[in-house]
Amino acid sequence: MKSLNEKVRQHYEAYTFLKKRLPLCVEVYYDRFANQNWHGLSLAQSIFIKQILAIALHTRTEKKLSLGRVLALILLNEISSTAVYRPIIQSLSEDSPWMRERVQELSSDTDEIRFVRNCKQMLVEWAEPGPKPTFASAIPYTLPRYDFLYDATRLVEIPRAGWVNWHVAEEFIDTVADHTIVAELLAISMNQIYDYGFDPEIFLPKVAIHDLSAARIGDLPLFVKSPAERLDEKTKAFYDLVCTLPEEEKLRLMFSGYQSHETCTDIFADHCGRLETDFWAKVCSERGAVDLDNQKDNPAMKDRIILGLFEDDCSFGEIWMKYSQISNGYDEHFLDVSRYVLANGIFPKK
Repeated sequence: MKSLNEKVRQHYEAYTFLKKRLPLCVEVYYDRFANQNWHGLSLAQSIFIKQILAIALHTRTEKKLSLGRVLALILLNEISSTAVYRPIIQSLSEDSPWMRERVQELSSDTDEIRFVRNCKQMLVEWAEPGPKPTFASAIPYTLPRYDFLYDATRLVEIPRAGWVNWHVAEEFIDTVADHTIVAELLAISMNQIYDYGFDPEIFLPKVAIHDLSAARIGDLPLFVKSPAERLDEKTKAFYDLVCTLPEEEKLRLMFSGYQSHETCTDIFADHCGRLETDFWAKVCSERGAVDLDNQKDNPAMKDRIILGLFEDDCSFGEIWMKYSQISNGYDEHFLDVSRYVLANGIFPKK
């Protein structure tokens, strides 16, 4: 298999590469800078809300539905209904039988697609009338699994802690919901580009739930507590969050597998979440959203590797991505993508 650099030698400019290989991710990044849409949410956040509703309600149906397929259909239905994304989906479908089947299913009448349509209609109804103080406050409290829905949908408002600690400019601080959806898109893309052969209907639920614990305890940053302490807090918070759901045990096993890298699919899903974070750090760096002279109270500066990169006059993007390359255990393909983006950037150079 050719390395990433060999594949894109004829398209050296980074934006061209990303548009060709990870087009959904790049377009959703641009969407974060666009006007907010439905109920004041970004595209990624509105997709996240629908997926949360599906996780809460899918086991209430008489027929057993595939959660992974439902999440994929929500993702693709929302994206393909937007004109700018439609040709991207069509292009990706040409090379992926799974993608092609899911796109065809969008216009069919399967149990899963009917469930997706019902979820969407339910959201439209509860989001009316008019604005609410927060999206979570719009949820009818008579809805089944209300506690889970109320807490989990707050993730459209909860910021990623790493950006807060690095004093990233407010308009560039993304939410847990934004991160989750773009990580799902990245996972679909990486799986297809590099022929990993993983089943999207298995890894998508893992990515979808991996940060749900933040609904109870906020997004836990690195360097403040030990990895073991962070994992313990996240696990307890996740178990508490899903305890009212019919498939609590299945979700708990899925979460623990992801966190412990139990399978190759778990490792892949986790690395997609980490690589998406690397990408956004690079975006923040390119847009001048981080002042490295204002980091005295940043707990990351206590880390030996981070401090060394800082003293080497690396940019914020370089510090974040090089640290990630050293510490995350990426395989050759993830490293290739990371190194390419680090060298060439996310957005087109002016």
